[in-house]
Amino acid sequence: MVTDTRCFLASEYTATKHDVSMARCWVREAVKGLVDAETAYDLSLCAAELVDNARKHGRPEGAISVVLSLTDDSVRLDVTNDGSGATVPQVTDNVLTEDGHGLKIVSSVAAEWGRYEIPDRKQVVWCQFPRK
Repeated sequence: MVTDTRCFLASEYTATKHDVSMARCWVREAVKGLVDAETAYDLSLCAAELVDNARKHGRPEGAISVVLSLTDDSVRLDVTNDGSGATVPQVTDNVLTEDGHGLKIVSSVAAEWGRYEIPDRKQVVWCQFPRK
């Protein structure tokens, strides 16, 4: 019999640079003992990148939610901003641009990542890792 236990952990932040750091620390502490050290580090790195993107591309001082979902096999991080939805997250290979490099980090360390929109033009960017 296969069980797929889900555990959801969520936290809310404002779109400030200080809260980017707080989100990274929250993720690192939330997964402590639930995943191996390398995955915990990569998750906290991705949290910082995704929350910073949500801060930059969402509404000033807007709300950002960070959700961790754990199953028997994986851990997923979802970051939602209440932004305008005017920008679409993308990875860039152009070293001369200022934007897009954070998602390059996310795409390099995560098993997979993506984005979708929910009502009220909220944007969710997520990444997923195997649970070791």
